[in-house]
Formats: sequence, structure tokens, C-alpha cells
Amino acid sequence: MLVFEQVMLFAIGVAIFAICFASFSAYESYFAETGNADQLDQVRDYVAYAIVKSSEGLGVTSSYFTIQIPKSIGGEIYRVSLSPLGLNVTALPSMKYSFTSLYNLGETTEFRESEVMSTSGMIVLYKNGNKIILT
Repeated sequence: MLVFEQVMLFAIGVAIFAICFASFSAYESYFAETGNADQLDQVRDYVAYAIVKSSEGLGVTSSYFTIQIPKSIGGEIYRVSLSPLGLNVTALPSMKYSFTSLYNLGETTEFRESEVMSTSGMIVLYKNGNKIILT
């Protein structure tokens, strides 16, 4: 009977370990996904801020800004796209995205279709008249 009790104690220990491992793995996955979504939002807001600041330049007909961005988010590269509809940041290959309409600036500013990959670690934002493009 002594061997049976030891086997049962070992099996209970293995079961507790498996439950703890599964719980921590689920929490890690959840927090990593939430962190990645928050970082996408932060990059979107950072680039949107630069676009808003460049469009404020009263009397300035042409200018450019260089914006430093992270090369990856959660181990994934991402694409920053500007269109007449707004600004979109999309992680690749997961295709998770974060979008903003740029606060109705499209009514006074013309956003040229452009996109930049994050691998360079920077975005150059050009403003010429009321036109803005990312490179």
C-alpha cells in the first residue's frame, strides 16, 4: 500500500504543476496580446501627433519631420499606412491593426496614399502646401 500512496502523491504533484503551468501560460498570452495592442495604439498616436503638428504650421508651405519608431512590436514588424481615410498601423503577419481618422483633418489637408514599413526604425513625414505624405 505504501507504493500506491507514493504514486498517488506524485500524480497529484504532476497535476498541480500542469494546472499552474496552463494558468500562467494563459496569463502570459493574454498580457502579451494586450501589450502588443497597446504598443500599436501608441505608435499610431505618436505618428498622428506628428501629422497634426505638421498640419498646424500656418504659413509654412513645405516642411518635413523625421519620426523615430520601434522596429518591431511584440517580435512582429508593422506597416504604417496613410490614406485619405486616416492613419492605420498594421502588425505583420498577425494583421492586428490600429486606425485613426486623424480628427477630421482630411477636410483641410490632403493625405496622399503612402505606407512605411517599421524595419527602418523611422518615418519621414513630408508636408507640401496642404498635402502630407509618409516615406
